[in-house]
Amino acid sequence: NGFSIKNLKCTTPIFGRIEGGTVRNLVIDASCSMKLTDGDNSYGFIAGVNAGLIEDCVNYGKIELKSTFVSKRLLIGAIVGSNLHLVIKCKNYGPISADCLSRTDSEKPAVSIGGIVGRNGGSKWASCVAWSENLGKVTYVGDMMYDSVGGIVGDGNAGTVKFCVNRGEITSNASGINGWDIFSRCAGIVGYTKGDVLCCDNFGYVSSQGNGFPSTAGIVGAINDADVVIDCVN
Repeated sequence: NGFSIKNLKCTTPIFGRIEGGTVRNLVIDASCSMKLTDGDNSYGFIAGVNAGLIEDCVNYGKIELKSTFVSKRLLIGAIVGSNLHLVIKCKNYGPISADCLSRTDSEKPAVSIGGIVGRNGGSKWASCVAWSENLGKVTYVGDMMYDSVGGIVGDGNAGTVKFCVNRGEITSNASGINGWDIFSRCAGIVGYTKGDVLCCDNFGYVSSQGNGFPSTAGIVGAINDADVVIDCVN
């Protein structure tokens, strides 16, 4: 009804986990901000984990992670950190920045950052991000063994991404230490995916730097050989 959540200063999502429920028409104002200190978790303004439906939600707030040690996995998205079902018709205008260090290489630490969703998990047919748009800047700096950065989704996993548009600037600066092999995936739509990417457009500037094995692209940085990218424009 035209109202927004304003002046929210938080370190956790509004909903930790959505299980079979629906969150619709929720707007996060630009006066809101999320500052993160815990590196092993899932973060988004609307939800940490979504196993329901998030629809027609808009974020203008800022998400910032700085100097956090990650030992296993860090997932950050403006709307939801880890999506296990449906995110549709959502928009992000706010910037996302992550500047983090890993604690150890024994667990193969990984970070996934997306303008809408950090990681699009679940089964290939159950998880989907659709009709969504990112206009915010997404920035990653760190030494994770694996990083996946995308305008819409960081790590697509086995989920589908379709009818989405990115207009934000996407940048990754991955620098390894102690001779690690660094696998950096950075793209306008999805950093890395095992699922299909359909009818998506990227208008944003994409760049990556650092040592290791960078995979940088307008649409998808790296993709499984069993999947398709179709009807997309960069």
